[in-house]
Amino acid sequence: MRGILKLLVILCLITFGAVALEQLCYRFSEFYASWRANWVWKEDDHDGIAIPVLRLLPLSQWAKPPAVKAIISPELLAKRESWYAEQILSYTRPLRDELYEDFRDGDDLHDFEVREVGGVKDMALPRLTKFATAEDVENGDAKRVGETLNMVNAILLHVLPPKRKMAEGELSSIRRQLEGQFVSLLERGVGCGIIYVANEVELISAVEKLRLEEATLSAHLFSWASGESAHHLAKAVSKRPELWATAVFDSPDAESFLEVSPPSECPKTLCLMPIIEGERQGKLATKMIEWARAGRQNASPFTARMGGLYHFYSPEIGYSHAELAFGYAYLIDCLKHIGHSEGEDSQASLPIGSEHATVDEFSDYFTKTKSDSTQSGFEGLKGLSSGHMLVSKSEDDLVFPEKPVSFDCQVLRDYRVESDDAELENMEDKDLILMLGRWFENNGKLEEIGKHDEVFMLYYKSLRELESSP
Repeated sequence: MRGILKLLVILCLITFGAVALEQLCYRFSEFYASWRANWVWKEDDHDGIAIPVLRLLPLSQWAKPPAVKAIISPELLAKRESWYAEQILSYTRPLRDELYEDFRDGDDLHDFEVREVGGVKDMALPRLTKFATAEDVENGDAKRVGETLNMVNAILLHVLPPKRKMAEGELSSIRRQLEGQFVSLLERGVGCGIIYVANEVELISAVEKLRLEEATLSAHLFSWASGESAHHLAKAVSKRPELWATAVFDSPDAESFLEVSPPSECPKTLCLMPIIEGERQGKLATKMIEWARAGRQNASPFTARMGGLYHFYSPEIGYSHAELAFGYAYLIDCLKHIGHSEGEDSQASLPIGSEHATVDEFSDYFTKTKSDSTQSGFEGLKGLSSGHMLVSKSEDDLVFPEKPVSFDCQVLRDYRVESDDAELENMEDKDLILMLGRWFENNGKLEEIGKHDEVFMLYYKSLRELESSP
């Protein structure tokens, strides 16, 4: 009997330890938390064999938004919607911790190029580039094959009032705050810009110009606005919802925001609201929840869960870094699902959230001898790595030096970690990309690798075409 009790105690301790370890990983490991949430939802969407067991577990992934026809007070509805947002995005806690620290410490844009893009003067671009192909030239995106083109996974436009309406020193203060916020997105391949508008007409006009002049860069557009600017963004989205992929309404002005209703085809929407006093709080919360629910009206599993969220917070300590982190984590999560059709289960297709190729998938190549042909044919590329200084058009523009063109991608990083050949490790990135790409292509693995690392595939095809061009 004592032996049985001892065995039961041991089993209980093992179970408790395993559960505690799993919860710690979910709370502090961004990779594991994201993987677990995606796996649970994938099993649920496809009615997997593990669903009967998973349904018995108190996972936050099973959270459901309040029923549309629920007859409850505005205050209780707001609490339930906010609770739902916290539960459904619980797996972003590790990411939010990282963002919180970044926002609190602050940063600047000196590592990124800042210039005018499609009429938006204050646009910071990530360190993502490619060489123009014949298709880019045909589409008018480049003048010649081999020209260096900027790439982005998406663009975030932060909407502000016209400069003339800001008090002295207010604009510089806001810019310093935004710089610290932008860096986290820039490192994930998102271009970040500031746009100044007095109404929705100016905003729509500016976005249309950006989409027309920079169709490739602005294919996926996020916008963030607060105060009166949130009203302008809401009206612009209501009139032209197809221009935006995601909109964030942060602490909108209650009186003006109540006038605008969401469109029938609403883009993904996040509503952030501080707890305020008075009758306006209930009305504003109801309107913002209306926007959130409109964003969830879609057949896509991801959109039905997170296409529209509402979250309120306490404004006691001023502009909360924690709430900022909540909003930016939502944008980063939306970024991971760009490019998927509505009926597909969403997995990251862009470098920020993709499942990269593992070393095992091409480890058999590491012992091969490198090709001497990769040492020639690149004389025309020497000038592409030299940086240059940007010239300021006005004292209000943010201007910093541009970094040399980078060919960094996950495949190269994995390869350099695995390889013990000093000569290969010192090879230039562009030569190594061509060498690996040719081997993958000759062995029928190029498309498979490209699915895991789209940046590597893009670099290889551009360099291959550039090398073969006269």
